[in-house]
Amino acid sequence: MQRQNAFLSVSLIVAFTLLPSACGGGGGGGGNPTTSTTVAPVANQSATGLWETTYQVASGANAGDIIQGTALIASTGQYYTLSVNQTNHCAEVGFGNESVSGSSVSGSGTTAIVTYAPGTTILTSCTFPDGSTSATGTYTGTVVQGSSLVLTGTATTSLGTALPAGQAVTLNFNQAFNQGASLTAIAGNYLATSGSVVSISPTGTLSATNAATGCTLTGTVSIPNASQNAYQLALSESGCTGVNVGLNGTSLSGLAYLDTSTNPNQLIVGVSGPVASHTVILVDALRKQ
Repeated sequence: MQRQNAFLSVSLIVAFTLLPSACGGGGGGGGNPTTSTTVAPVANQSATGLWETTYQVASGANAGDIIQGTALIASTGQYYTLSVNQTNHCAEVGFGNESVSGSSVSGSGTTAIVTYAPGTTILTSCTFPDGSTSATGTYTGTVVQGSSLVLTGTATTSLGTALPAGQAVTLNFNQAFNQGASLTAIAGNYLATSGSVVSISPTGTLSATNAATGCTLTGTVSIPNASQNAYQLALSESGCTGVNVGLNGTSLSGLAYLDTSTNPNQLIVGVSGPVASHTVILVDALRKQ
C-alpha cells in the first residue's frame, strides 16, 4: 500500500540497499638516484551545480520519448536527480554522492522509478523491465566546470537485473545556481502539492503537518556554501497513525534549491531515508505563500 507523508506529493516505499559514497584513489611513483621527473598536478574541475537537460531517447523500448532532467550537486558531493519522461509520465528520482578527479566524474547511488502525475490522473504504471521500482547504480563522465556535464550510467534493479548502459546525456549548467543561498531568502510558508503548509523559520527550522495522516515533519535547513543555490535538509517524521505508523522516527536527508524564475517562487525538494528494510523518498515543488 502506498503511504502518505507529511507534505510531499510523491511518497514511495522502495526496497533497495543504500550504496556507500563514491571515493577516489591515488597511485605511487618511482625514481632512481640520478633522474627525477616532476609532473604538474591536474587541477580538479567541480561538478557542483544545478544542471539541466532535455533529450530524446535514442533506442530501446522508449525510443523517441522526450526526457527532461535536473541534477543538483552540492559542494559536499551529495546529489539529488529527477528525470521526467514527458511522453509516458514516468520519472526517476536519484540520491547519492559524486567525486571528481581532474575533469572525470564518478559517483554511485540509488534510484527509484515512479509514476509522475502532471495533473490528477495517473496515466501509466511505471516500473523497470523486470517489474521492480528501484535500483542501485554508478555513473561516470566528464565535466567542464560551470558549463557542461556529460554522464553515462549503469544500474542493477532490486530484483537483480542488470540494466543496459544508458546513452550519454549532456547536462547544462543553470546560472541560477550562482544566485547563492540564505535562510532569509527561503524563510516563510510554502504550499505543498498535497495541500499541506510547510513552514521554514529565519533560523532554518522546518515544520509541516499532514492533517489526513497526522504525520508531522520537523527538522532543519542548512547551507553548505552561501555562494551556491543549494540547501541541505535533515528531517524526521512523527505522529503518523494507521498505515503510516511505520514512518514514525524516520530520519530523512536530502537537498533543495530555490527556483526564483517562477511566481510565486518554488523550493524544489528531494529527501530520502531508511524505513526498516525499505526507503522512503519524498519530492515536491513547494510554492511560497
